[in-house]
Amino acid sequence: AVAVEGLAVGTHYAYAPTADGVPLTPSTEFRTDDPSVATTILAFGDSGTVSPEQTAIRDRMAMTPADSILHAGDMVYDSGAPSEFDPTYFQPYAELLRRLMIWPCLGNHDIRTLNGQPWRDVFYTPANNPNHNEGYYSFDVGNAHVVVLNSNGAVGVGGSQYNFLDAELTASTATWNIVVFHHTMYSSGTSHGSAIPIRNSLVPIMDAHGVDLVLMGHEHNYERTH
Repeated sequence: AVAVEGLAVGTHYAYAPTADGVPLTPSTEFRTDDPSVATTILAFGDSGTVSPEQTAIRDRMAMTPADSILHAGDMVYDSGAPSEFDPTYFQPYAELLRRLMIWPCLGNHDIRTLNGQPWRDVFYTPANNPNHNEGYYSFDVGNAHVVVLNSNGAVGVGGSQYNFLDAELTASTATWNIVVFHHTMYSSGTSHGSAIPIRNSLVPIMDAHGVDLVLMGHEHNYERTH
């Protein structure tokens, strides 16, 4: 991790990593966030399969202008083991990662090894909750406020994640409030179906706060509802 300070908002910067003064890659450009303007976010999930489908979606994302990317979990198949991160995540998304932030989320495959410790070792998250737990957090991007939860853990009424979500949505003044977690609350799929306990717990509080968008994964098909 390299800390870079003193950057202006909404500004394009170019950089190149070097070793012994020799550039390791060509120069890459990124833009710092500007909270006063609208933002474009790409979202995907259940991605780390090393398949033509993963490559096709990666290539489409690479061609699409965006400010950041949200991942809905199951980032590393099949078991979230350390050896799986390079072939299923870092190598396929190398070009995207050089210029865009991919905000991570824990899926059920990501926690199969040591309850997700390799995931926590690899990714930096704000962990800006009272428990300083890396698995759930919030951040601002453009005019949106995003809350990422770990739906592998407890999200029931009165629990740590529930209270964190309530506090974040209560305090938010963003134009758009977005919530991300892995297990989908509404699905007509036959592999997993709807996560009813999560729905019963979180829908009332998200409705009460007027959440604009909820992004979920787990069931390997595309559905949307309003």
